[in-house]
Amino acid sequence: MSSEDHDHEGADAGAPHDHDHGHGHDHDHDHDHDHGHEHPPSDPAVYEGLEGYKLEEASQSGRKLLASVPWERYLSHQGAAAKKLAKQVTVKGFRKGKVPPARVLALHGDEVRRQAQDELIQAVWNEAREAESLRPVGNPEVIDLIFEEGEPVRFTARFEILPEVDLQGLDDIQLEDKVVKVTDEDVEEEIEKLREARAEVVDTDKQEASPGDLALVTMYRFAPGADPASSEPEDTREDVLIEVGSERNPPEIDKALLGLGVGEMRTFQTPGEDEGPEVPGRVLLKAVKERSLPELTDEFVKGLGLGHENLEALRSDVRDRLIASRKGRALAEIDDAVVSHLVSRNPVEMPKALVEHEAEARIRRGMQNLAMQGVDLKNANIDWAQEFQRARQSAEHALRADYLLELAADAKSVEVGDEDLAHALEEDAKRRGVTAQQLRAEIVKSNKMNEFRQSVRRRLTLDKLRSGATVSVE
Repeated sequence: MSSEDHDHEGADAGAPHDHDHGHGHDHDHDHDHDHGHEHPPSDPAVYEGLEGYKLEEASQSGRKLLASVPWERYLSHQGAAAKKLAKQVTVKGFRKGKVPPARVLALHGDEVRRQAQDELIQAVWNEAREAESLRPVGNPEVIDLIFEEGEPVRFTARFEILPEVDLQGLDDIQLEDKVVKVTDEDVEEEIEKLREARAEVVDTDKQEASPGDLALVTMYRFAPGADPASSEPEDTREDVLIEVGSERNPPEIDKALLGLGVGEMRTFQTPGEDEGPEVPGRVLLKAVKERSLPELTDEFVKGLGLGHENLEALRSDVRDRLIASRKGRALAEIDDAVVSHLVSRNPVEMPKALVEHEAEARIRRGMQNLAMQGVDLKNANIDWAQEFQRARQSAEHALRADYLLELAADAKSVEVGDEDLAHALEEDAKRRGVTAQQLRAEIVKSNKMNEFRQSVRRRLTLDKLRSGATVSVE
């Protein structure tokens, strides 16, 4: 069953939308007719007395479709497949498109039969899905096919659905109120960061490197296991500026810099890769510099480009931003408590196909981020099996939380109105530093308005569920 033939509307209708779920869109399906290799054929007795199809429950989210279709119905699909192929093949003695179906069947019987079987299975699946109001996740997998000339075509397809849940715990959520506090010291600390970001590097008269100094150095790196006294460096980097004592520094380099005098050179060793020989290096201290912070004046404030005319206006804005940030974190903690409550009260099994798809999407995003940071993924020492396991666990938790919130939204009759959507666009646009119109255009262009609307519904649902908890400012 190819993904092009499969209608995914049923899967999308009730699935969570905040993540890159896919609902089976990336899972191309051709029927595997050599079922004996992966799935032993079922006992023909399971189809005894079956006319048409029946559904069986395999797990909380797993289902099986068992079908027995009259041979005559198969023959109609076989005839259609032969006519279709007749228009495409070239046979000696016949004009293209004029090959008799019987001749096509004689020459290309296996291909015609495979196509007819696929079409028959697809037709039965569509009928069952519509008649039973199924909400499948992804495409079904045919795990058994019994095909004998003149006999009913019997097959079993397994698939997953979003599980039915009798949602518990909506009316007994116990939450703690939160209090946020912003002190004068917090405000001054943020303003100090603004000064540090605009500090200038200036010369000093210091002749020895101390913690907090900026050391201007030349770095030499040698081959693993080499003797720096008798070897040429493999790499030399001039005029490197290192903050002595910074947590970002490798400890070996920091140790070499501490107490080093201007014009002096010191050798150090860094660990080798994969327990190989150590890599020697040398550092030459050329000068000791320091950061000069700008004076905290109204002119400095104006130069920040934040729209403030004086220091008091900046302090007021910084305080407001800190309060908003801490209130946001407090609300997020309450939301986490709401989600944890729902998850603990509703131990629902999420479809494996959905979990795998989400886990793969997370791994892909992680690999893209690493590649953008310049990491060589082929040579990186990454335990991918462990990473996939972690991705599956986090994906399953996120999908379960999203699905339960979707059900909670239905239970609480949460709807997203035009005002809700406009407010969410304004808030998100403000955080991104763009206009609401620009954000809307971006969402529409990427065809993600439905996804955005679902995320707004999720927020409104959390607002309603945590209405008993408050966040106050002290």
